[in-house]
Amino acid sequence: MESLGLLRLGQWDHEAALPLFQQAARLLEAIGPGERGAKDVPRGLALLERHQGRALRGLGRLDEARERLQVALGFFRGTAEAYNTARTLTDLAAVLLDAGQAEAARPMAQEALALLEQEHALAHLDYVRALLERCVNEAG
Repeated sequence: MESLGLLRLGQWDHEAALPLFQQAARLLEAIGPGERGAKDVPRGLALLERHQGRALRGLGRLDEARERLQVALGFFRGTAEAYNTARTLTDLAAVLLDAGQAEAARPMAQEALALLEQEHALAHLDYVRALLERCVNEAG
């Protein structure tokens, strides 16, 4: 379900992606303690929160997107998972920019850039740099 949702997200079909991520979350939540895969459920749910946030942003539902992304960010910060922290910060900065909050988005984009550089996640650096430039330009 998650992979299909990511496919739909990559096709800019946010409306189709969102219910797939929601269904994937329900499937994960059905895994009980001690069952196979149970230890991976919290991280999987956090990833799905991020994906749902991205889909909600694409649908223009910015407040809901921000809520989902903040949940994901809390998880990734708590596990010191730098890469997914950075990706979630990037998504959150984009949502804030869409909402006209460039000043609030800037520190998130700056932190994301620093984390991605530290992680050598070169594929994402250009996007975050452009996002940061947009923050600076829109903040005035």
